[in-house]
Amino acid sequence: MNKDCEQVLFVTFAKDGLYQIQCSGLVPGPGHVCCTLIVGQEKCLLVDNGIGDDDFDDFPPELVPLMAGKELICAATHGHLDHVGGSKWFDSIWVMPQDNHLVKSTFGSEYDEKAGLIAGKTRVLPLEDGQIFDLGGRSVRAIATPGHTWGSCCFYDDRAEIMLTGDALNRHVMYQCEMPPVPLRVCAQGLENLLTYPFDLFLGGHHGEPFAREFVSRMVKLIRSFDIEKAPPYKREGMPENIRNFHVGRGYGDPEYVSIIVNADYLEDYLK
Repeated sequence: MNKDCEQVLFVTFAKDGLYQIQCSGLVPGPGHVCCTLIVGQEKCLLVDNGIGDDDFDDFPPELVPLMAGKELICAATHGHLDHVGGSKWFDSIWVMPQDNHLVKSTFGSEYDEKAGLIAGKTRVLPLEDGQIFDLGGRSVRAIATPGHTWGSCCFYDDRAEIMLTGDALNRHVMYQCEMPPVPLRVCAQGLENLLTYPFDLFLGGHHGEPFAREFVSRMVKLIRSFDIEKAPPYKREGMPENIRNFHVGRGYGDPEYVSIIVNADYLEDYLK
């Protein structure tokens, strides 16, 4: 693999054996592409694996001795390219079946959906809501949070007491990009369910540092008050037509800012 000097995995945040890792690539926001390694006494869990430009035989050097001799499990918060693109580095990846079509979109002919294999070697395993990964001395639970996609989920680590939200919630922005979209009431219910778990911080899929639990509550409140008449157009290169941004606050850099980005052509689906 030809790599430039920026394509290297490095740790941006650590707490109690949980490590947020920045991968290659940038996304609008601005944001980075991140994955999270959780180290147990017997096994390790990697949540998400970037866009496919990173060498997962070359983990950050401070993590290598912690992982030595332990099984490495890989799971995804959802099926988009920037979260499953590196799956070919692993023997298997757990993904909620509702996002299998997105895995297919990412890998094209390399994904044999009938056999459940990527590139003839990586097994795509069906992740279930409530599934627990026992890593030895700690456990991680998958929690369905449909919204960004129908198969989006979060992961709760009971030792670090941190929620991993993928793109279900990145700081204070939720981009509703699945078509047909998940109804907003379903999105709100999923995020409200997260608040039944004891955590003060969550890590999104595109930021190296954690954010406060309060943003989850604020997003739920925003979803509950959704009004398309108060959602101005949101224009970015590559975005579909008629995208709207329902928000409070002045803009992304405003600490009071929370936002839902929706496609107004599917308004009836959002409001079901």
